[in-house]
Amino acid sequence: MSTAALSKYVKSVQVAQSGIITVIFNGGTVAGGISQLADASALSFVPSLKVAGTSTPLASAGSNTGSVDWACVSATNATASATFTGLTLTVPANAVPAKFVPTICK
Repeated sequence: MSTAALSKYVKSVQVAQSGIITVIFNGGTVAGGISQLADASALSFVPSLKVAGTSTPLASAGSNTGSVDWACVSATNATASATFTGLTLTVPANAVPAKFVPTICK
């Protein structure tokens, strides 16, 4: 896993070997953080590839080719699960509440 540099709103960006990107935010308890969020709230982006009509984790796509789709997961994963059939989407620990994210991340 690699971790990127910090910024005013972002505590860290973690990239797992599976390709999943997790953004961890500075919350309202951190000076200049996002006041609506608890500190270390997280949002995950999960890469996948359509293989035979099914979303397949990028790490499991093998030699298949195609466009990479990104599922976004916050405190819920209902929209992403319905959109990306066949993909297991895990809600990150201390996830950003669904009311603060775009519809595809709910």
